[in-house]
Amino acid sequence: CAADGTRLVLDAGTGIRAVGDALVAGARASGRPIDVTICITHAHWDHVQGLPFFAPLYERDARVRLLAAAPLADGVARALRDQMRAPVFPVRWDALPARIELGALPADGTPLVVGGLAVRAFPVRHPGGAAGFRVEPRDGGAAVVYVPD
Repeated sequence: CAADGTRLVLDAGTGIRAVGDALVAGARASGRPIDVTICITHAHWDHVQGLPFFAPLYERDARVRLLAAAPLADGVARALRDQMRAPVFPVRWDALPARIELGALPADGTPLVVGGLAVRAFPVRHPGGAAGFRVEPRDGGAAVVYVPD
């Protein structure tokens, strides 16, 4: 969470379930809708398998933005949808009540502004391709670099 309240999650493994529960609890306590961005490094199972259990997807007034680096974005979007098809999962992707936005981070390192944060994607050497992310507060301060696997 950034100083301005921007919520950014990196990858959607099984740990995202607890994050989602906390976001829903916070939204109910504050009366404000959930607005969260999730950056996905790549479509391998251990990086996306928690998403079907991410509670904000089931909240009608939630906005969930899912981003992957441009060269990987179509494959990631397909993997996210496919894991929620019968007979694998009982809830279809297109039946989720949240407002879900699928998008791409520029592959050339140009930052994408997400609230008070600037997020840059860069390629990572990994079977099938992957991206790392550099996240910086727009008002200055330390950056976080996330490199998967």
